[in-house]
Amino acid sequence: MVEPISMIMTIIGIGAGMVIGWFIAKNRYSTDLVRSEERMLAQAEAMEASKEMLHLQMSKVAKDVASQNSEDFLRLAEERLGKVQSESGKDL
Repeated sequence: MVEPISMIMTIIGIGAGMVIGWFIAKNRYSTDLVRSEERMLAQAEAMEASKEMLHLQMSKVAKDVASQNSEDFLRLAEERLGKVQSESGKDL
């Protein structure tokens, strides 16, 4: 027959093992959570930097396109004005 003291010691041992296991798991999950949060912050910072870089690049492209369009418009206007002036000079 099993002595009561042996059963009590077994129950205490199982309980202590469960408590120790719980603390280890809690510590591990806390560490994993901290690492996950750090990774998320790093990714958010990288995304923000990429967003800013993209914004600057798009602004430059828009400025270049607007400048080129203005130059093309002025060149075309000068050509047409020259044609109109030469035609009006011929008519006189």
